[in-house]
Amino acid sequence: KYSWKDGRIYEGDFKEDKRHGTGHFIWPDGAEYVGDFLNGQQEGHGAYRFSDGGRCEGEWINGRFMCEGRGIEIDELRLVAPGSIMYDK
Repeated sequence: KYSWKDGRIYEGDFKEDKRHGTGHFIWPDGAEYVGDFLNGQQEGHGAYRFSDGGRCEGEWINGRFMCEGRGIEIDELRLVAPGSIMYDK
């Protein structure tokens, strides 16, 4: 388990001090990701729960989350959705 001072939390597998394998990442706003990690980032199959309760399950490819035919990018602190927003609050 690793916790950042800003409230981010990761529980799961590590390889060479990077998130690697299966894990659970929680952002300070309550958003969560449970799934696969590769070399420190989300990669492979996983489920993302937005802080507003919306949920999406799909594949992470090259740092982009593919869900219902749309791609979103998530940075270290917040959801970044260029172009269109998948879930309105």
